[in-house]
Amino acid sequence: MRTSIQAILSVTFVAAVFFSAGMNSAAEESSFADDLKEVASYAFGQSDAALRRIENRLYHAAGEEQAALLAEYEAQILSLLQAECSPEGRSFLCRFLADIGGKASIPVLGSMLSDADQFQLAVSALEKITDDAAARTLAERLADASEKDRITLLEALGRQKAASSAAAVRPYLAGSAQESLAAVNTLAAIGTTESCGLAAAAIKNATPEKQILWADAGLKCAEQLGSTGDFSLLEIYRGTAFPVQVRIAALHSLIRMQPDKAEDYVVEGLQDGDADLASDSLSLARTVKGEKITDCLIALLDAAPDTQKPAYIEVLGVRGGQKVLDKAVTFAGYAHLNTRLAALKTVGALGDASFVPFFLQQITAGGAEEQRTAKEMLTVMQDGQTDRTLLDTAVSGEDVKLRAAAIEMLSERRAVDTADTLCALAYDAPAEVRSEAVHALRILGKPSMTGQMLFLTLIPGLSEVKPVLPQTIAALIQRGSSVAETQSAAEKDAPVTRFYNELKELQKKGELPADTLRGAVCLVLDTFALLGDDLSFTHVQEALDDSDTEVRKAALGAITKFQRADALDALQRRITEEKEDGLRSLAYSSYLSVLKNATVLPGRVIDAHLDYAFEHAKNVSERREFLAAVAKTPSIRALQLAESLLKDPETAGEATRATATLAIALCGAWPQEAAVHLNAIAASDAPAALKTNVEKARALMAHFGNYLMAWEYAGPYFEENLMATHLYEKELLPQKDAEKAPWKTLPMLIDSPLPVALEFDRIWGGEERVVFVRTLLKTATDQDLILAVGSNDGCRIWLNGKEIFAIADGRPLVPDENKIPVHLSAGENRLMMAVYQQGGAWRATARLTDLSGAPAQGVEAKVQ
Repeated sequence: MRTSIQAILSVTFVAAVFFSAGMNSAAEESSFADDLKEVASYAFGQSDAALRRIENRLYHAAGEEQAALLAEYEAQILSLLQAECSPEGRSFLCRFLADIGGKASIPVLGSMLSDADQFQLAVSALEKITDDAAARTLAERLADASEKDRITLLEALGRQKAASSAAAVRPYLAGSAQESLAAVNTLAAIGTTESCGLAAAAIKNATPEKQILWADAGLKCAEQLGSTGDFSLLEIYRGTAFPVQVRIAALHSLIRMQPDKAEDYVVEGLQDGDADLASDSLSLARTVKGEKITDCLIALLDAAPDTQKPAYIEVLGVRGGQKVLDKAVTFAGYAHLNTRLAALKTVGALGDASFVPFFLQQITAGGAEEQRTAKEMLTVMQDGQTDRTLLDTAVSGEDVKLRAAAIEMLSERRAVDTADTLCALAYDAPAEVRSEAVHALRILGKPSMTGQMLFLTLIPGLSEVKPVLPQTIAALIQRGSSVAETQSAAEKDAPVTRFYNELKELQKKGELPADTLRGAVCLVLDTFALLGDDLSFTHVQEALDDSDTEVRKAALGAITKFQRADALDALQRRITEEKEDGLRSLAYSSYLSVLKNATVLPGRVIDAHLDYAFEHAKNVSERREFLAAVAKTPSIRALQLAESLLKDPETAGEATRATATLAIALCGAWPQEAAVHLNAIAASDAPAALKTNVEKARALMAHFGNYLMAWEYAGPYFEENLMATHLYEKELLPQKDAEKAPWKTLPMLIDSPLPVALEFDRIWGGEERVVFVRTLLKTATDQDLILAVGSNDGCRIWLNGKEIFAIADGRPLVPDENKIPVHLSAGENRLMMAVYQQGGAWRATARLTDLSGAPAQGVEAKVQ
């Protein structure tokens, strides 16, 4: 719309001008003459209305290509310039002669060159007039001008670029340093073969000092002459007498213009005594072809300093060839680390499957960096025989470590066609090879191999294999279920469940050694823990009551992987019923482990279990273990329980540390209660490091002001391969039914760059996710307030279940960026905010103000 309006206005303006011009041309001309009179007496500070009118008329006439009218204007301007005119008016009019002036202006402007006050005005105008007469006028003035003015004239001729000026400029190549520099620059700017030839002749005969001074202009002329086949000036500037930047520029030009000689130029550059030019030539060697360059680099490599050898080898690797490969192999054992690594990378880039043993040797016997590089090279090696060679080594190699390394590389290369052979090795190979084969099948195995892996649990003496078996079995089952997405949990786990039930039957019948069966059952329980579904949990839960001590022990380890309330219930029962002290203690430790890692359980559930854990800590060791766990589950109940152990001299130290940790975390949600403990510790003889953190927390609280810091959180919520902007469109549990979400107290962190910010990135980290936070706002009366929020990235806000604000944009945190009018009813008001993380920082701030921006009064924020 704006473009069309501008077009209409433009047409209207032009029509109006034409209309007025047609009505009274004489009046128009009279008006221009009157305006010129005002310009003649114009001085800075006076009204410039006449100047603007003249400007408009001149540009309009030029735009409409009204040559006759422009000529009339030009004549009137020239007449005025030859009469009385103020310096300001003269400057104004000369500017327009530079744009619209023609042949008629040249004599007048030429006459002004002899007036020192008007010299610069005349030069500036003449250099923009393209007629050769203007160039001659400037050139003719050269002989009589002072050196300063002559330099000005030479520079103007250079900007004018008139080929006819070259001969007039030539004599001044013999002038002073500044004058000759201006002359050579002018000839280079003119840029014709003739002008550049004149400059080149002078450069060749000049002193070394002048040659260097003229280098910029000389290179321009050398380029022009080079385009005609004359490379003599470029060869001069490639000489050692010139600064390296000049030599490099000349070298690049010669290579570009003479590709047939590029190889020789690069070889010479590589051997040059100037390190910068040699380095630049090394870069050129990446792309310029020719065996001479390769041979030169190989010859230079041995004598090059260790710090430069990696660069030579890298460039040789880019060039390629058998001789490069052979040379790189000799440096694979060189003393200098970076040289060795560069050699390994070159061998990997140029070598074929015949180098597999070479790299396997590096993996098994080299240092950490050599191992990493060798693995990287074998992983990306393109030779189609690489997998075959690795597999042959894995099957029939004499060195066990090399065989294991070969299997590891097959896994890294995702060589799925080798799975059957690796499965056979899992049954019949040395222990280290078996273990690596089982581990590789976690990536390469087929779901149909699940039974074979399960059967391995029954083979005696496979102690190296069994620690990795559960991971491989679980991976095979999950891979099978991903192929058949409609499978139920029972169908998915069918092979392992069936095998587990068979093991239980064999135990009853006593048909296999008890130790063998026990070991197999324990490995299957570990597999159930990795599968993590309801059916697996049921099997693990039942195993907690097994009569065999080792089975119960394995079940206790497995159940800690399940984050669910019934896992805690099952562990409670085990704590209560277990008769063996060691297992009972393990059950208690497992119970605390589930509690402190229970990210999906709500705070009220965790608090209830903390009470149970506190009551059932039967000795000092367990009470200390309880304090270590409770410090990681911040809630007011956790703080109360830790406080109760402060008076016990056997746990006082641990209790002090736990209460300090909890008070710091709770200083936002429970400021009064936290302050009591922080102040007490600050006044005590607690360790200095602990008191330092306490002081930081007290300083943090002093910055809170009227910002809302009492929050509970649910989440973070995320889905694999789903961006936060898409999560923004989804309805998650806190939105559907807030009371069913697993709310827990949001902890505060010390050392915050912005004390009033909720720092989700420091608490959890991660990207492409969202966290929900909520607080309870209590007020005795109805209030209309402003909720001032900032967030990184977007956010959505609900008050009493109604969405009141939303922004999906990625943005930095700016406190109080959004000011949202809110109405709080007397009593309790529920405020919930979702803050989305799109990458980088992930934070938010919120506070309440009255309508004038002052802190809100009579509102209390509490966790629910």
